[in-house]
Formats: sequence, structure tokens, C-alpha cells
Amino acid sequence: MNKICAVIPAYNEEKKLSLLLKKIKERNIDVIVIDDGSTDNTAAIAENEGASLIRHSSNEGKGRALRDGFRIALEKGYDFVITVDADGQHDIDEIPLFIKKIQNSDAGIVIGNRLHHPKGMPLYRLFINRLFSKITSLVCRQDIPDVACGYRIIKKDVLQLIYLETNGFDVDFEIIIESSKIGFRIDYINIDCIYAGEKSYIRPIQYWNGFFRLIFKELRNKLAI
Repeated sequence: MNKICAVIPAYNEEKKLSLLLKKIKERNIDVIVIDDGSTDNTAAIAENEGASLIRHSSNEGKGRALRDGFRIALEKGYDFVITVDADGQHDIDEIPLFIKKIQNSDAGIVIGNRLHHPKGMPLYRLFINRLFSKITSLVCRQDIPDVACGYRIIKKDVLQLIYLETNGFDVDFEIIIESSKIGFRIDYINIDCIYAGEKSYIRPIQYWNGFFRLIFKELRNKLAI
């Protein structure tokens, strides 16, 4: 039987984290929470709910948090890692769909696609997500309809081979680009889009800069070959 865990970066998410962890635990899936410098009770809630906890003394970013979570997941011998945002935007009832898809696929990653029916997604996010997805799909030569979605399942083979170095939210793009470059296929499933006025920690200018830096880096590498 495949070993599966969820990796959850969390920064000041005490309001929604407990319920999220309970729902995941109900599915007998282990959880690794990376408390990324929270100043609230995020760490205490994670421990109380039985999650494995990694603590950062300061806010180091989603990319750094995921890298630490992936490292622990590999050390513990998990076959699949599910990445879940801590803000409640992901429907935990969809986890079985991810597992079924990747177990019956040759893909290395299965990503959630919110853009097939982006109900409630702010228009500026919808525009950016579609633009970034089109560009990334062209660069990777794969159809990836929602590259910004953090709800994913990743095979350990991918995590063992890709090299990640970004610290911010651009890690979501870096995972896709690096995996595709090595030759892994990226698949997707349609998921619900859940928005309830959550606070976003994304800094738009930094986000755009991080994305295009990765894209230009990959284009330079392709031209150099």
C-alpha cells in the first residue's frame, strides 16, 4: 500500500487549521505542517491535532516551507505527497480524486484545476492565472490549465529529482517547470474553487517578477542547448 502524507505550509492560520487537519486525519492521511514564523497559535493547533510540525522562527516563505516539508516526507518514506493550502480554499473531500488519478496515470504530478469553473475567483486573479498557465504550458509543452493552484499530489520520484531554490509563492511554478524539464508528465483534475474573503499574503509585483524570472531562465536554458 502506498504511503501518503499531506504537506501544509501555514502562516497565522489558527482560525481554519484545526478543522482542516481533522478532515485530513479522517482519511487516515498523515500530515506535516510547516509553521512559517506564525505569531498566533498555529503551531500549538498543529501539535494538538497530531500533525508532524516543522517550525520556522521567522516567515521564510511558501517555497522554503514546502522544501522543508518535502525533505521530511522523503526521509519518512512517503510515496505520494499532497500539498494543501492552510487557508481553507481546498476541498479535502477531493483528495481521493487526486489519489485515484495519480495511481492510474503515468504522470508525476496531478494538479487541481480551478479555472474550468472559477466561481468566486476575483477577476484579476482569474486573468493572471490564465495568463501564467498559457505561458507555462507553452514553455513546458504540456497542457497545464491552472499552474498557480497549490492543491496537488506529487510522486516521490519527482521530489527526489527536482531541485528547488525559490522561497516565495513562485515555488508553485518552479515545481512544474523543473518537473517538466526532467521529463515528468503533469496531469490535472477539475476541482471546486472556494473563495470566502481569505487574506492573501501574495505580493503582486514580487509574484510577477518571480514567475517571469523562472520563465526567462528556462527559455535561456532551452536556447543554450
